[in-house]
Amino acid sequence: MEARCANSSPRTIAIAGAIAALVWITLAASQIERSVSGAELGPWRDVRLAIIRPLANAHGEIAATPAPTASAPPTVARPMVVAGVQAAPKPAATPAARVPTPSDPLRVLVIGDSLAGDLGRSLGRISAAAALVSVELDYKPASGLSRPDYFDWYAALVSDIARLHPEVVVVMLGGNDAQSFEANGHVVQQATAEWSAIYAKRVADLMMIGAANDRRVIWIGLPVMADPSFGELMRRQNDLYRAASDGNARVTYLDTWALFAGPDGRYAPYLPDASGRPAPMRQADGIHLSIAGADRLAGAVKTELERAVPLLSGP
Repeated sequence: MEARCANSSPRTIAIAGAIAALVWITLAASQIERSVSGAELGPWRDVRLAIIRPLANAHGEIAATPAPTASAPPTVARPMVVAGVQAAPKPAATPAARVPTPSDPLRVLVIGDSLAGDLGRSLGRISAAAALVSVELDYKPASGLSRPDYFDWYAALVSDIARLHPEVVVVMLGGNDAQSFEANGHVVQQATAEWSAIYAKRVADLMMIGAANDRRVIWIGLPVMADPSFGELMRRQNDLYRAASDGNARVTYLDTWALFAGPDGRYAPYLPDASGRPAPMRQADGIHLSIAGADRLAGAVKTELERAVPLLSGP
């Protein structure tokens, strides 16, 4: 018996193709929205968001339907809420000193942008040799604190802490933060007093999350940059990081400016490596670290970790 063929007219094929495209766009809408949200503020970004956001919302409503017996996940507090979080009170008795061992290594979490990625890989490698430090890395390129609409580091850190239980949190970010952002219902221009005040509050909030429950935080300052103008912006942010760390006894600020500067205090593409021979410290963009540069920074962080261990409570 001859099988009957389905109607395959050009009109039917076109309709089927359009439906398939619409389904694909709807399913990918959330990812597209996140990408567009991270773009520079302006009319073109607004137009693209106006087009893609309804589809992203529709997909979110479908994907967010929970199973009947499942409980909703806990809501992550926003910066203004977590600002009220206080570290647990210190016990009256002197706690036992923390002594890392191969079977119970110091748990370290490294978070931040792509610079943190450079650092975390090197710190993990050099720490593995002694087997006394366990390093977990969570980094997101192009992220920071200026644009939580693109990536929310508050929520990410809360999740990482619940999952990994770090004793020390190492933070390195800020290279993407020298930009205007939306806050309080308007666009806050970069390099203004309002920008600095809001950004400093965001920094302090992230430090508060990291340092709660007797954890230690090591906040890595940004290194000297090849572009002097960009470097000056990073220096101003470093001042905010330093000031915020002064307000939290469980946070240590690690200044890296001199670590990557030459004898004249300026950007140095080459510096002596561990063997004393000149080695490239930075990548071609004059921002990111080379392997040798990341190793240089990891060595400085390792020293800070050794200083932090006696300050940690025992089990």
